[in-house]
Amino acid sequence: MDKIIKTISESGAFRAYVLDSTETVRTAQEKHHTQASSTVALGRTLIASQILAANEKGDTKITVKVLGTSSLGAIITVADTKGNVKGYVQNPGVDIKKTATGEVLVGPFVGNGEFLVITDYGTGNPYHSMTPLVTGEIGEDLAFYLTESQQTPSAVGLNVLLDDEDKVTAGISWMRFSKRAISSSLAFGKT
Repeated sequence: MDKIIKTISESGAFRAYVLDSTETVRTAQEKHHTQASSTVALGRTLIASQILAANEKGDTKITVKVLGTSSLGAIITVADTKGNVKGYVQNPGVDIKKTATGEVLVGPFVGNGEFLVITDYGTGNPYHSMTPLVTGEIGEDLAFYLTESQQTPSAVGLNVLLDDEDKVTAGISWMRFSKRAISSSLAFGKT
């Protein structure tokens, strides 16, 4: 079962979330028969959707589309505020071996493209917002999306860990974001 911990500062100036999505990512790997890089990319996108939906209220649904131009193809996930999530990776067979440090490569196999978020409040008029992919590593792309599109400066960590047989051992994330944007004079160090 997935677990989320939410916290907010006493002043309300920032929020932080920690999410353990190991079971969701493991189930997705089994159902889609994904190989290493596809598993990590799909898992990170599933987690991104879950954490975005956890920030919403009511019956809101969040769709995240990672529309890359490289070998993974499109990655599409949908999550709701109750913690339900589903997803798809166009090419589940991308199996690039781990680096010397054990990291599974994702960014080069996502490629250039767009990070699209659709927020459906159930009113019949979903809100679409899109930013370019900056690294293809999903976490950095989510942080860029939140900062640029939502004007919410954010730090995001998303990861899926695999064992020596490329089976999911952990699907974890953390996110910290400010309630309001930093003024441009402070952001650029002007006085």
